[in-house]
Amino acid sequence: MVDDSSTESPPQHKQPIVLRMDASNSAALEMTFPMGDELTINRVKEIAESYQSVLKDASQITIDLAGVTECDTAGIQLVIAMQRYAREQEKPCKFLTPSAAISARAHRIGFDFDSFIGG
Repeated sequence: MVDDSSTESPPQHKQPIVLRMDASNSAALEMTFPMGDELTINRVKEIAESYQSVLKDASQITIDLAGVTECDTAGIQLVIAMQRYAREQEKPCKFLTPSAAISARAHRIGFDFDSFIGG
């Protein structure tokens, strides 16, 4: 007999989201989206869905890339798409310093990540 009670659910974006409110404007809500440690094709869908959900309630967003320890080309593409999506929603998007893993992957594929994030 097979036990069907142990179905695995997909991993969730478990990093906290930091909220900051500007006291002079109660409608302004700045959110920080911590990327977590893995920015690979295995997590692209999960991260994108979480990001879109967070962005809809934010007036501006900061994407924290400092904790990323593993990054592939799909991860770089996702970060580009995240910025594009924020622009389409007319919400400012900035990045905290990318980790060595992101910088190394970007360099390997010939992408100037520092210029992209305004560094």
